[in-house]
Amino acid sequence: MHPVIQSYTIENGIHCRILSVQTVIRKGIPGFQIGGLSSQSRETCERIKTAFHSASIDFPYKSIFTNLSPAGLKKNGSHFDLAISVSLLYQIESEIKNSFLKKLDLKKTIFLGELSLSGEILPLENIKSIIQAAILDGIKNIILPEKNLPDLVLGLPVHLFPMRSLLDIFKKNITEKQGQIKLRLNTEGENEFNSYHFPEHVLRAMMIAAAGWHSILLIGPPGTGKTTAAKLLRYLLPDPDYHELLEIYNFSYAGIVRENSVQRPVRIPHHTATPKSMVGGGSPVEYGEVTRAHNGLLILDEMAEFNRSSLQSLREPMQEKKIQITRGTESICFPADFLFAATTNPCSCGYLGSSLRACICRPSSIESYRKKIMGPLRDRIELEVIVEGEKNYEKKINYREAKSIINEASRFQKERFKNTSYRYNSQIDENDLVRFCSLEHIKEAETLFNSTRYSHRVISGITRIARTIADLSGEEKINRNCIMEALSYRILDEYWPSGNSHLIKK
Repeated sequence: MHPVIQSYTIENGIHCRILSVQTVIRKGIPGFQIGGLSSQSRETCERIKTAFHSASIDFPYKSIFTNLSPAGLKKNGSHFDLAISVSLLYQIESEIKNSFLKKLDLKKTIFLGELSLSGEILPLENIKSIIQAAILDGIKNIILPEKNLPDLVLGLPVHLFPMRSLLDIFKKNITEKQGQIKLRLNTEGENEFNSYHFPEHVLRAMMIAAAGWHSILLIGPPGTGKTTAAKLLRYLLPDPDYHELLEIYNFSYAGIVRENSVQRPVRIPHHTATPKSMVGGGSPVEYGEVTRAHNGLLILDEMAEFNRSSLQSLREPMQEKKIQITRGTESICFPADFLFAATTNPCSCGYLGSSLRACICRPSSIESYRKKIMGPLRDRIELEVIVEGEKNYEKKINYREAKSIINEASRFQKERFKNTSYRYNSQIDENDLVRFCSLEHIKEAETLFNSTRYSHRVISGITRIARTIADLSGEEKINRNCIMEALSYRILDEYWPSGNSHLIKK
């Protein structure tokens, strides 16, 4: 009988894969071998032997073979030590079968920890990512180093059994404990947001983008507040639920965690960013800005100044909410569910269509500028907003009112998507649009859409925006006004008419 002990391996600092550990003691030349651990196996064997000796546990002078399955999976780290040791102890020590482990279902239990030479169980660096993966995999019990408890969140839906040393595994009872961090959402930003005044239509578009997680492009002359509006969008994003808050915290390579306070990540890559830095790549494969912005905001300031290949690399993550990277035999999928916000001038000098100053760009230069944004990437941008150059706007809504409306719309979406994988309207698959986006006047809506000559992807995006507009108004069905407002955010064809680049906006 070879009981299966489980642990995890970490790939690229993010992905965690469950491992099965089994040990057999057989006749033959005495020795200790570990299969499936490649180059680390010899030092792991020596570390475990020494830890056993320090803990006064007799190490068997027999032929021992431990296998980590799947054997072909590349394994990184030294946190398998505890799982390997427990697997071996089940073969040589009958006392372990009467310890606190007998009350646990080993199929729902994982063992994490590196052994020191003295038998102490050392803390792990990537414990949060492993805990997150274990929760998603249905694991109920986690045996882990006691020193990792301060890194974990209070109220995790798993049972945590902290251990100081290898000898703790023989205890009849170990007190179950919880993490020591009580997460709260970072609510800073109200004063900063209220200090700026935006045109009513810009603030409305920002609210729609935040409530439904819709991508947005702000276009206008320099100095009109495009970049400021994009950066302040972070404060309008809906409050995450506990699961999302936990995900942001666990992926803290991207989120910002200060004094147990979490805010969504905001990434603003430089316009010289390469495709590799944007979406990831290299050898070994590393994640890029789209993954660092997961569950947060990705801002491209002056989007038309970015390299064309870097811009086009965003098409897949914007559409699929993930990025698949393949290098040789290695293929990795990184999360990339971000809210995309971009700003751009209408031309190189920035004053095409402006009442502030005359444009000095040649038609060919404007056309080249336009082509960087128009096309497949533009089809994935759902909201297009012109930011004018006028000043002294009247502020009709403050931060708290806007955030309250957005959170209420987010609540509607969570109720609607209760038994699905969706969180926001922008994530609705085209096959589910009819199910979740019920139209009040279907034939009239079809007539409106047919008159636009937009692609199927664009029409789907307009329908999602109309769904969010209805949610902001507390409407169950999408009415004509919702559709007309959604269509009004498709303005680049009018602003940049193809073949007539010398024209200003109408």
